[in-house]
This record gives sequence, C-alpha cells and structure tokens, in this order.
Amino acid sequence: MFWGGIIWGHRTQLMPIQGMLRAPQYRDNILQAIVAPFNQHFGEGIVFMDNNCRVHRAGVINNIHNLEGITQLEWSACSPDMNPIEHVCTP
Repeated sequence: MFWGGIIWGHRTQLMPIQGMLRAPQYRDNILQAIVAPFNQHFGEGIVFMDNNCRVHRAGVINNIHNLEGITQLEWSACSPDMNPIEHVCTP
C-alpha cells in the first residue's frame, strides 16, 4: 500500500506503507513529515481529504491537524468514495 497527496499541478512523494498503519506511524511519517510542510508551502486554502478510516480519526491525529493548521474536508463515514488520487495511480 502507498500513501500520496495531490494538489493542482503538484504532488507529494509516495510513502510506502508496510503492514498495518497505526495512528502514531501515520502522525509521524505522513502528517508531520509530509502533509504539514506541504500545507505550509501552499498556504491557506488547502483542504486535506482522507477516507475516514479509524487511523485518520484517532485523537492524536485530530490534535496534529489542529497544531499544524491542517484543514480537513468533512464528510460522512458512509459517503461514496470520490477520492481523486485513486485515479492518479491506476494504469
């Protein structure tokens, strides 16, 4: 499995994920290492979108979003999957 982020005309590095992704690993290796600098570089108006899995909604993750100023897209847990990154990686 890989993690990646996109914004109009730019993308993050792909981060390989081995095994089960846990909240501390997600926080340290993805949010703080990749998303926070990406967010700071592009400034306000960036909205972070994830798929509402348990790792993305853990308390330590919400704290990092608040500390780093990462704005999340709010959507229901049962919404249709409209994540554009899945189409970027498909051959």
